[in-house]
Amino acid sequence: QADPTLSERISMAIEEAEAVTSSSSAKGKTGKKKKKKSATSDKVRQMLIKSKAAGDKKSIRDVDRFYLEIAIVNSTEMGKLKVSDPPSPYFFNRMATLEGILSKLGLMIDGNVEILVQDATRGRGKEVYHELPDHTARLCDAEKEGKLHQFSYLVVVQYPGG
Repeated sequence: QADPTLSERISMAIEEAEAVTSSSSAKGKTGKKKKKKSATSDKVRQMLIKSKAAGDKKSIRDVDRFYLEIAIVNSTEMGKLKVSDPPSPYFFNRMATLEGILSKLGLMIDGNVEILVQDATRGRGKEVYHELPDHTARLCDAEKEGKLHQFSYLVVVQYPGG
């Protein structure tokens, strides 16, 4: 069997973390069957993200907010991925850079960090992640270029220092 791709390894690590989180909060409940993704479920997801998002509510106006769901994943020396922070919703100023976001999350900005965005097929089978190589790009510019969208799912992978 072939080694799993980075996308598959990230998906497995996030699923493990979500399973641990949901099993501890839903003791005794049976797992629900996953349903097909619909426009309604997307709207509900967006409303949940907006209501739970962490950010500077006082200084960032509603129209200037850019909502993201972010998971922080650490890579070990052996290449195993472990989710250090489960996926959480955040909002930032549309003019913020990816570098600025990393800084606000308390992450080191160096060559040992990779920012990946999940493509638009989240929840429809195999997840695929694409790298956002330009950490100096503003959120609004990345959105115009089609690389990132409101409510995107970002994964920040931290590799061991070299």
